Amino acid sequence: MNARLWSALPLLGLIAACATQDGQVRSVSADTYEVGYYAGLKPLSWVEIKNRTLESADAYCETLNKKMIDPVITSNKATGLKPKEAITRFKCVPKTQDVTAAR
Repeated sequence: MNARLWSALPLLGLIAACATQDGQVRSVSADTYEVGYYAGLKPLSWVEIKNRTLESADAYCETLNKKMIDPVITSNKATGLKPKEAITRFKCVPKTQDVTAAR
């Protein structure tokens, strides 16, 4: 490898260290939201990344005193050293509401 590539490795490590979760919940429509997690180059499995979006979604609905239903998870399907990202779209419904009636 040439010297330029080796000199870029510390910068790559810094970028990976700074990559953090997005975690911001966005409203898509009435009672429907989405939240994403950007893992960057962190060595996380897809299960861990997707679980973090589900945990964020569930916690958000809890702050509204509601429960999360109908999570749909999508990802950029990155492999190897490519940055990984997952997005979960979900609904928040009243805790006493029948789940089948909400659909």
